Amino acid sequence: MVNGIELPGGSWTDEATRQFQWARNTAIYMAQLYANQGVDVVIDDVCVPAEFAEHYGPLFNDPRARMVLLLPTADALIKRLQNRAGPYDEFLIKEVPWWYSYLYAMPMAGWTVLDSSEWTIEQTFNEVLSRIEP
Repeated sequence: MVNGIELPGGSWTDEATRQFQWARNTAIYMAQLYANQGVDVVIDDVCVPAEFAEHYGPLFNDPRARMVLLLPTADALIKRLQNRAGPYDEFLIKEVPWWYSYLYAMPMAGWTVLDSSEWTIEQTFNEVLSRIEP
């Protein structure tokens, strides 16, 4: 999206919520399309706004779906953002408490919740696979 995009840095708006919903609708469509062809799909997302779980409702109702929440500590997330040093990371670091307020309030029944604070990408990948394989 170019025209009308809501970039990080301001307050949360209805437009930002709408754009997250559009992106999630697309992710759901693509995940189902690929899964129907036998491809395993992973969606990486953040749990904001509060309607996060509702946005993914159609996908979460699919019996093939596995819901995994990587939940590093806030300090570990801040360190990762500092090390990454992306163009919005300074702003994002300030938002960590806000994100976690959504995470901790989110219903987690049916989720596999993993503290990935100390794991490498490879360790995280292996742990997720071990938890979702039948």
